[in-house]
Amino acid sequence: IRDFCLSRGLGDVYKRQYNNLLIGSTIIDQKIKEKQPLQLGEFMLNLTFDTIIESSFGTKLNTQLNNVNNTGITSTTATKSSGTLNNNEIGALYMHHQDIFLRIIAANLMNPFKKYIFWSSDHKKVKESREFKYKMAEYLYENYKKQHSSDEIESDTSIMGHLYRNKYKDNIDRYSDMLVFISAGHETTSWTIVWLLLALAKHPEVKKKLQLELDACIPSRHGSSTGSSISSSSCLLYTSDAADDMQC
Repeated sequence: IRDFCLSRGLGDVYKRQYNNLLIGSTIIDQKIKEKQPLQLGEFMLNLTFDTIIESSFGTKLNTQLNNVNNTGITSTTATKSSGTLNNNEIGALYMHHQDIFLRIIAANLMNPFKKYIFWSSDHKKVKESREFKYKMAEYLYENYKKQHSSDEIESDTSIMGHLYRNKYKDNIDRYSDMLVFISAGHETTSWTIVWLLLALAKHPEVKKKLQLELDACIPSRHGSSTGSSISSSSCLLYTSDAADDMQC
């Protein structure tokens, strides 16, 4: 997973936040040592979420540590506001609400008349999930303001830097754009890798060829690499093609 995340195509999402990959590698090693299964979908969602939030919005979350501590969402945590949560809980709670939101939206797409049943408990759940996500966006925005000077914000090329400088009618529109980047960025990347790993498990000959290419382009991956050891991203053509196949 670490090798593939550093490759061309998906690598740019992870290169600047290599420490998140090291945490992910530790989680995988721990699961192997304990002979415990790894929920790959959840693992990749948490890893990608932490990476994108830190690199694009300037806030370090530790969502993927839930894979180590087994600190999932409890009924008490789910009722908290974003302002009273720590960074571990914010990420976990976002995943919780995103899952609820997507499941209910998918069910409504199968039954278009259901959206008119305004007394449905699903309607309340979607509303609560939406409210939390906007509170989280507000938390990220305010945290970015506190941690960056005016000069830093002016020269910042991150997504949050652009969204902060852009003129909006109100912050609700700004938060909406933030949530679009968060949802579209982390889920697409996560599931591309998950499906690729599944395909590789079923086709070991392809896995071997891809690994040989990664070995050639990331020679120091077992040492103290920081992501800068990639000799040339242009040599990862087979890896890039494999990722593209999963996105088609």
